[in-house]
Amino acid sequence: MNPTNDMSSEELDDLIYTLTARRLVEALSEPDVSPGMLQAALRFMKDNGIAGIPIGGTAAAELRERLGDSLPFRQTGT
Repeated sequence: MNPTNDMSSEELDDLIYTLTARRLVEALSEPDVSPGMLQAALRFMKDNGIAGIPIGGTAAAELRERLGDSLPFRQTGT
């Protein structure tokens, strides 16, 4: 039995967002991150309005914390 069968559409959307954000953070943490993965992460951030000051406990805050000085662009609002 698939546990996602009992989930609402909103719960599935939240799960997809969370899993995608986590996979992107994992991929971007690798020293040899591909340009395609960076583009996918930037598109994910743009599509989800991830910009500005991160709010604690969100995917954006986790991303900034984990990547720190290795981000390929200047952080603002921190």
